[in-house]
Amino acid sequence: MKRKVNKKVKWYHLYRNNRIKQSYKELRETIGQNLWLELLFMVALALCVSGIVFVSVSHFIYSLGFGRQIYINYDESRAYIQEAILERAAWVNEKTSNLEDDEEIQQIVNEIINQGFNRSYVSSSQTYLVDGTGKIMYQDGVVESLNLNKVIQKANNNEYSDEQDRFIAIYPVIINNEVCYLYNESILEPFSYREFTNIGNILAFITSVAIFILIIFRLTRDKIAYIEYLSACLGEISKGNLDYEIEIVGNDELARVAETITHMEDELKYQIDAKIKTEKSKNELVTNVAHDLRTPLTSIIGYIGLVKDNSHPSEERKKYLEIAYNKAEKLKVIIEDLFELTKLHQGKVILKKTEVSLSNLLNQLIEELMPLASEKNIEIESYIESPNTVISVDIAKITRVFENLIENAIKYSPDNETIYVEMKGTKNKVFIAVSNPSYDVSQEEINKYFERFYRADQSRNSTGGSGLGLAIVKNIVELHSGKIEAKLMNDLLSFKVSLPKNTDV
Repeated sequence: MKRKVNKKVKWYHLYRNNRIKQSYKELRETIGQNLWLELLFMVALALCVSGIVFVSVSHFIYSLGFGRQIYINYDESRAYIQEAILERAAWVNEKTSNLEDDEEIQQIVNEIINQGFNRSYVSSSQTYLVDGTGKIMYQDGVVESLNLNKVIQKANNNEYSDEQDRFIAIYPVIINNEVCYLYNESILEPFSYREFTNIGNILAFITSVAIFILIIFRLTRDKIAYIEYLSACLGEISKGNLDYEIEIVGNDELARVAETITHMEDELKYQIDAKIKTEKSKNELVTNVAHDLRTPLTSIIGYIGLVKDNSHPSEERKKYLEIAYNKAEKLKVIIEDLFELTKLHQGKVILKKTEVSLSNLLNQLIEELMPLASEKNIEIESYIESPNTVISVDIAKITRVFENLIENAIKYSPDNETIYVEMKGTKNKVFIAVSNPSYDVSQEEINKYFERFYRADQSRNSTGGSGLGLAIVKNIVELHSGKIEAKLMNDLLSFKVSLPKNTDV
């Protein structure tokens, strides 16, 4: 017979088990990401295990009998016999208070004093009733009388005697209006008690403490080792070894510390590299400035010296003066570019923004530079996809950007070639590209184009510009929150500029 399985119950158990597994996984991840929770869990686990060890060891030690003591006590037996004798003395007083017949009194007294005692408390006992002279009343035996003084003294001394198993007591009773005494002397039965010393608890406590320390040491060993590892890594980094790799273990605060140290290494390397690069750039700047200023200045001084020498004809002196003037103009351009680049770097330039149609600006620049292109028989093709693009820019500075790019394209293109000016717009940005043929140039060299005093054609240094043009272009574009880059694709060098339509953002 097949057993029918309730599918709802089955799926409920599967869901519950998956939920439990998921909760356990989440709990482990949470604990693993928090060092405090990890330590708290370790301490709690160590306390639980050490507590179980304490109870187990203590129970085991006591089960073996270690620390067990047995002592004998007569207090219960003494209390029992004392209460029994007092009770019988009260009975004698009560039963004989209204009797006058001696035989009847003797019978009652004999019944009372001859009653037995519980053998659990008393092994043997003798009870007598004596009168004021010490004579034993209503009882036949070997002993006929007792010395009351000795009996009372014996009873008193028994309380402080070392014989704890003996009980001696004497109590007064009234019979026929006469004072008599109920005397009892008994041998008591001992009661044994077991008592355990603290040796088991002490040994169990020592064991549990040792287990606690062992568990804490074992659970925290990896964390302590990782802390020591991070300390050693910091020691290596402090020596200047910024390439030292740090292994990241886990997801807790220590792992985040390792990540922070790694990030710190990267930042330090970046700052040091940037500082070295800045220092190198400063040195190169000083060298290049000195070279670029000295060359035209030397020429100016030389030609002016020739003019001052009256030994040359007036036409030659006029020619020398013209050359000196042109060199001075070039020197002026270098100095102005240098000042402008310095202001751009220092952030002292304030943009005077005006809305302008970028397509009209580009078309105007192309028209103005067509004569320069015609000298080298170069054609300029423009592709304007967004003719109505209006952006807010500093017109003078943006004009310099595209004028410099188009002039460079003309200047460094071979004769009889074509350069391309493209523009297209999106919702938020405008993209402009100025491209020209460029042969025998590498991408590595292209990446240096925006460096100060770098010229693409080193053989043209004498006729080239200040070498600061592209560096100024880059700073102006970035000042407008834009971006410029140079790419080489199939012998076509493209300078790509992107500008946001709203440059105030």
